[in-house]
Amino acid sequence: MVQRMDSGSLRGIVHAAAGADKFSLERFVPGPRLRPFVDHYWVVWYDLAPGESHTQRVLSYPNVHLAFEQDADGRRALVYGIPRRPFVRKLQGAGITLGVRFRAGCFYPFWRKDVALLTGRTVAAREVFGPDADRWLAAVLDAEPGAEPDEARNTVPGAWCNTVLDPRFEPAKAAAMARAAEAALLPICRRWIPAPSWPPTSWA
Repeated sequence: MVQRMDSGSLRGIVHAAAGADKFSLERFVPGPRLRPFVDHYWVVWYDLAPGESHTQRVLSYPNVHLAFEQDADGRRALVYGIPRRPFVRKLQGAGITLGVRFRAGCFYPFWRKDVALLTGRTVAAREVFGPDADRWLAAVLDAEPGAEPDEARNTVPGAWCNTVLDPRFEPAKAAAMARAAEAALLPICRRWIPAPSWPPTSWA
C-alpha cells in the first residue's frame, strides 16, 4: 500500500525557502511489490497569479523518473533519463505533476536496454511503455480521493483545477495520484520481470 513519507526533506531543491509559497510537494513510499524498483512517488502542484512566475532548480541524482504532467501547455507522460546537469523548471499559471523516481540501476527491467541511452534525454513514456502510457496519464491525473485506481479514468478530466488551492484536498489528491501510478506499474512488473513466484515470499 502506498504511504505518505514522514520526511519533509527538501534535499536537492536549490533555495527551497524561496519557493515555499510557490509550490507544494508530497512524497509517498511505494507498496512492497514495487519497493525494490521504485524509490518513491512525488507530487508537485502550483497555482500562481497571472503574470507571476517562479524558476526552480533541482540538483541531479542518478535516477530515472516517469512523470505525468499537466499545465497550461496540456498533458504529457515523459521519461526523464539520468540528467547531466541540474533540472530547471519555470512555473507559470497552474500545474500538477506526479513523478515516479526509480531506484538507481532499477529502471533496466522496464527499459530492457542500456539505461545510458537515456542519459541527458527526455522521451515520451509511450516510447518505453507503449500505448498503455496514454491510459496511465489519464488515470493518474484524473484520480480522485476515495476512488479506486481503476475508477480514476471515469472522473472528469482536469477536475483538480477546481480544488487545487483547497489545503484539505491537496494531500488527498496527491495520494490518489500515487495510488493510480502504483496500480499502473504493478502489472508491468508481473509481465516483464521474471520471478519463480509472484510476489516473492520475502516481499509479502
